[in-house]
Amino acid sequence: MTTRWVALLRGIAPMHPNQKSADLRGACEAAGFTRVASIQSSGNLVFDADTDEPHEVSRRLERTWTGRLGFTSRTFVRTPDELQSLVDLRPYGDQEHGPAAYQLVTFFDVPPRLDFTIPHEVEPHGLRVVHATPTELFTVNDTSIGKGTPSVMAWLQKTFGKELTSRTFPTLSRILKKC
Repeated sequence: MTTRWVALLRGIAPMHPNQKSADLRGACEAAGFTRVASIQSSGNLVFDADTDEPHEVSRRLERTWTGRLGFTSRTFVRTPDELQSLVDLRPYGDQEHGPAAYQLVTFFDVPPRLDFTIPHEVEPHGLRVVHATPTELFTVNDTSIGKGTPSVMAWLQKTFGKELTSRTFPTLSRILKKC
């Protein structure tokens, strides 16, 4: 049985010599995955695997980044169907993604502990948590307030720790087009 997967790597810097898309694809293929493609240059991969067990896939990739490319990156995996279900939620309604409404999806492997009700305003960041699933958190912020996206990422890490990664909501559609 073959399963199509999407890998979302945390903290990838395309300027890092071992984190270029071609290196990530090659490492993914060396780990035994097939039909590997990258999306943008920020640590998004799609590929086929001979397993439908997400933890096996993510751990295999994480070992490959360390062993083959010499860096550590927490890797979150979802199937295309799981990503499509997130898009279908329409958590932002008709609001357009842009600087005044920067839409971010944060991924977790285990459900985050929410000490607030949704929707939730985070002051002074201009951030609003608009929706949550058991393993994703949907936020929107005005990037002209404070330090923009860096302050949102700092809030996410302070609130939930570093076992997460985030992508813009439009990136999910770009990934799905490659699947």
